[in-house]
Order: sequence, then structure tokens, then C-alpha cells
Amino acid sequence: MGFARLLTRVVVAGLVVGAVADGRARATAALAVDQVVVEGSVTDAAAVGGAVLVSHVVKGARRLSLLDAAARLRPGPAVPAGAVAVGRCGDDDDALYFIDERGLVDAAGAVVIARPPLLAIPDVAALPIVDVCPSPRERVLFVKEGVVVATVDAAGAVVDEVLLPFTHRARAFTGATARSLKGERPYATALSLYVPWTFALDADSDGDVDLVLVHEERALIFRRDRGGVLRGPAVERHLGDLVDAPPGSDLRAHASDGALIVTASAGALPEQSVVATVVGAPERPLSKLARRETIDGLAIHLASSSAGVVVARVDTSLVSLSGVVLTGKVPLELRRDGRTLMTLPTVADVRAGRVDGALPVVDVDLDGDGIADLVELGEPGRAVLWRGGRDGTWTSTTTPLSIPRLDRAFGAPGLRRVVLVGRGGARGTTVALLHGAPIGVRR
Repeated sequence: MGFARLLTRVVVAGLVVGAVADGRARATAALAVDQVVVEGSVTDAAAVGGAVLVSHVVKGARRLSLLDAAARLRPGPAVPAGAVAVGRCGDDDDALYFIDERGLVDAAGAVVIARPPLLAIPDVAALPIVDVCPSPRERVLFVKEGVVVATVDAAGAVVDEVLLPFTHRARAFTGATARSLKGERPYATALSLYVPWTFALDADSDGDVDLVLVHEERALIFRRDRGGVLRGPAVERHLGDLVDAPPGSDLRAHASDGALIVTASAGALPEQSVVATVVGAPERPLSKLARRETIDGLAIHLASSSAGVVVARVDTSLVSLSGVVLTGKVPLELRRDGRTLMTLPTVADVRAGRVDGALPVVDVDLDGDGIADLVELGEPGRAVLWRGGRDGTWTSTTTPLSIPRLDRAFGAPGLRRVVLVGRGGARGTTVALLHGAPIGVRR
């Protein structure tokens, strides 16, 4: 069976036409979706340069495929049996790597970093996608002693390698527990290792890009020397203390324009959340609190840019939660830097304890006017485009567009696409690309 028979392509478009004073009809906006059915079950997906990398499992075998901006699917490199993860470089869809027991290996099988990785046992049912390139000429691999950074030349050959030391954190579990209604877990003991989030940003405002590792409340900053090489020891920051987060908070960090955006909330139904911006100064990386906002309820980070920080707020008061039970919808209040912009509904299945819709995507310029737009995905099977304005607000311009039922949605700004990963079925998994068109005039 040929590769072309493994996929189906569908193109759908939604268009709203409005009248103007001089009698002409103006197309206010268009929203379209291109979609394919990927064989098997999709376990991960990420934007890589000019494509979307799709990790999927077909009859017990792990595979990689690449989806271009026109939703054309092509096979990716073969997955080695011992691969733990596939590594990507953000600006190059041809630069793919694998992490296995040998270290970091390129798609042709050449070893780039020859050290045993921190995570060395593969999951035969999934192949996660990780970022291994903090800069175009650097490759990273987490090892037991810390993180190895290899500098490569234009041909990809390693010209320098340095180990940046730090102590990893782990969590240990026993199979016997008194807190479970079942009385025990289906294993005797378990150990979980956590690889930190990796951010490339100018943490000390000296003009070059540093390496920042964030795990829970701990941030480790490795700065560059005068030769541009990352060096240790790390400068450590406790983000919870820095942003004055409530005790026991769950912290999330995102990098934006030389700053670290931190959101923190405590408890399953938090009464309050903190949204803070942390910046650095020469010789004092990530030491200054540039902005801090306390928000009632749960705050979820959506996007950060020079235009500000966009968060979705969920009201966790008893009155609001009672409304969720009655209507089956969770209102999402969208805020930017302390200002409420709009409220969107998101469908929730209260009995199942899950959200059937998806958070809106707000970081992609779909219509090509230079301003990021908003795609509303809160109700299953439909998408609505809200065009971004120069005043920081959004205006709805399309009727709802039919889309697949979602498992995941994320923005791919470099492709000017919103990626939708559907729920797997007998025929495979639908992966769709939402895109828009610039304003046009029809006579």
C-alpha cells in the first residue's frame, strides 16, 4: 500500500461578507482548515521550522512524520529501537536528533554527544519531542551530572563541549499506599526523574543569550563568558520566593523578550493566582520583579510578547462553579496586563472531570496583517477566528468553522498556523492546520 493511501486531505473554508456604505461587499476575514488522517495514534506534535513534526504509534511501532503548511504529509526519519526521545531544532525541520543509550545522535546515526543520557529507558508506546537546540550552533543533552552543551560548526561537527553541573531532582513512590481506595498501586516501587524546562534568554541584560533551566520553584541560570561560551556554576533563584507565591503553589514559567513570566496558584481550586514578570540586571540575572498581579481564581498563561502577557482566568467561587454544573460551560475571562478583554465559554464534562473544548490560541497571526489573532476553540467541533486589533483587542469576523474533536491545540507562529490534534480512532488520528486569509475586497 502506497504512502499516499495512508492519509486523507480535506479543505474547508468559512467566510463572512459584510456590507459597506458605498455598496461594495467586503470580505472581513476568512478561516480555513486543511487536515489529514495520520496512521495510528498521535502521541506528540510540535512545530519545527517550516513543518509540524508528528510522533505517532502504528501497530506498536513508533514513527515520525512531517506535515508542511499545506497539510502535505511526508515520512520522517526512522526511529531507532532504543530511542527515548526525538530532539528538534526550532528553525530547521531537517535537523532532527534522537536521544538513546549512546547519547545525542543525529538522524543519520552519528553520535553528537557521546554520554549516557539522564533518561535512558525508552517507552515503546510513545516518543516525546524535546528541544535540544538553545541556539542554532548549540546542542544540549541532560546527563546524570547536569547538562552537556556541545557547540557545532556550520557542518554540524562538534568544536567544543562543556558540562554544566547541577543536581537533578527525583520523586520516589512505593506500590503500597493507604491513601488509595484500591489499597495499592500496580507496581512495587517507582522513581520519576524530572528534566527541567530549558529557556534561552538574556537573563542578565548584557546583550547575549543565557541558558535558564526551570523545575518547579527552582531556576538555574548559566551565563556566557566573554567568548560567548556557557559556563558554570549556575546562579540559582527560588521563583516562589521571588514572586511571593502562596506556599505550596504550582508554578509555571515562560520566556518572553529577556524576561521570565511566572504564574503560580495553590490548590486544585485556587482562590488566588499570581502572574509575575521577572527580569535581570548585569551581574544579577533574574533578580528583579518587574511586574506582579494577583488574580482571583485560577490564572492560565496563554501568550507573552512585547504587547503584554495574556492569561485566561477561571472564576473558582462557589457561585461560578454552580453555574458550571448547570450549564456545562466554564467561562474563560481573557486578561492582558490587568485589563479584562473578553470572556469565552469552554465546554466541560463535570461528571468525567475534563474539559471537552480547548483553550484559545492567541499567538498566531493568521490573516497576515502583522498582529496576532485569537482562535476560539472552547466548544467541541467548532473554531472561530477573532482578528487582532492594534489596540490589543479582538473582533469576531467569521461564522463557526467545523473542525475535528480535539485532544490538543497549539500555535505555530512561524507557519502562521494553529495545529489541532484530534482524538485517535480506528482510521487513525486527524491532524488539522487552521489558517486565515488577509482582508480582501469583493465587488
